[in-house]
Amino acid sequence: EATKVLAEGERPSLQGYNLVLSGRLRQLPSGRVISCRLASADAPPDCVISAEFDRVRIEDPATKRIIAEWSS
Repeated sequence: EATKVLAEGERPSLQGYNLVLSGRLRQLPSGRVISCRLASADAPPDCVISAEFDRVRIEDPATKRIIAEWSS
């Protein structure tokens, strides 16, 4: 969760914001990184991708200015 107070007259990004994730894919107990299962033959598969994030940040796409950042 992050809250950014804008300066007077400053407007939120019209493009939205970028969520930037940095890290590595990690093995699940099965030894695979991606695990999928079919709920039904008429639906696409439900998949899980196992990852460990070292850095997470929210940035303004126009200026690349970091709004919030978390790291391990």
